[in-house]
Amino acid sequence: MPSNNTVQTNKIKIMKHIIISVFLFATLMVKSQNPNNHWQLGSRDLNFSTNLPTVNNSGVASQYGLATITDNNGDIILYTDGSKVWNKNHSLITNGDELENTYHEINSVVIVPNPSNANQYYIFRAENYNTLGSTSEAYYNYSIAEFNPTYPQGILLNINSSPGFLENNFRKRLKEASGSDILNMFSFSPLTVATNNTSDAYWVVLQSKNKILSYKIDQFIGLNTIPIESTFTNSQIYNYGYNAASTGFD
Repeated sequence: MPSNNTVQTNKIKIMKHIIISVFLFATLMVKSQNPNNHWQLGSRDLNFSTNLPTVNNSGVASQYGLATITDNNGDIILYTDGSKVWNKNHSLITNGDELENTYHEINSVVIVPNPSNANQYYIFRAENYNTLGSTSEAYYNYSIAEFNPTYPQGILLNINSSPGFLENNFRKRLKEASGSDILNMFSFSPLTVATNNTSDAYWVVLQSKNKILSYKIDQFIGLNTIPIESTFTNSQIYNYGYNAASTGFD
């Protein structure tokens, strides 16, 4: 039988481990919240850096979905509505209006830091292309924003010397592993991002009809434009909906 002193000592050790674990968990939670401390909602900046969240007027309004990214102190780095890109001063970055597409609607947008370049941020957009009376097509593209000594307030980089359909010099379309275009009917274009299990890389996950495409962004090459594909059976994860079915699309 262990002595009372031994039991008491073990209890103290256990309590210390619990306290340390809770402290570490809380510290990690605080750190992990900082990059998402600002939510740009229309013309309002919702700031979670303070004990009670504050709402400020950014002066920038948009009808599209917004994405915001902040630094480890919780301060805004940049934000976008998928059509334009603004910096922390609520001013357009250089080339910040070059995301525009004459016949498009932005379904969703996410911003992802580049682990291979601390000064760069990927902007991924899900768009719905309006074909003026015929069936709309949803697709995805990406752009790169950078802060450097020449452009301390930010610049949208020229990443596409030979733009194709629905592209320009500042945005490129994401494709399937085979190089085929991603096309979903109408506005169906889910888009999300997650960290890997070691929290040193990101996965951008989207859908191309009956495939899930996962693009890795890591510290070695940045964005790998050849995705890992998960294929499902016909209509298992994708449904064209009543309108598409009634018009005979498959």
